[in-house]
Amino acid sequence: MKKTLQFLVALIAATLLFNTCRKKETAKAQPLVQEVVQEITIDSITNHHEDTTYQYEYRTGESGDYQYNYDVIATDVDENEFEGNINVEGKYGKGTITDLEGNEIEITTEWIGYGKLLGKDHDSNEYEILVKN
Repeated sequence: MKKTLQFLVALIAATLLFNTCRKKETAKAQPLVQEVVQEITIDSITNHHEDTTYQYEYRTGESGDYQYNYDVIATDVDENEFEGNINVEGKYGKGTITDLEGNEIEITTEWIGYGKLLGKDHDSNEYEILVKN
């Protein structure tokens, strides 16, 4: 009986290890351009979820298919500062950032690290974007 139990524990551990070590299929990287990023909007009140323990302001969608909303700060290549708000679904998103003079710039975004995104505007200017805590 003891050997059977040990065998079952070993079998379960091996199965779990195998499943966690399998390589996940990755989607082909898409360029960060306006045509690739679909219009992302927060329009569903019924799926609205707020959680202050995470960096997003709120999310909508069905389980596994969420859109997230973030308040962000950004800098351009000249170190000019911007603030804004973006909506992200998966790896890509879009939103608006505002400079210190109040000029709004629409951008598309792509995750490049934890809490860090790369943004581009219509003129292909790049912005380093950080999610506000």
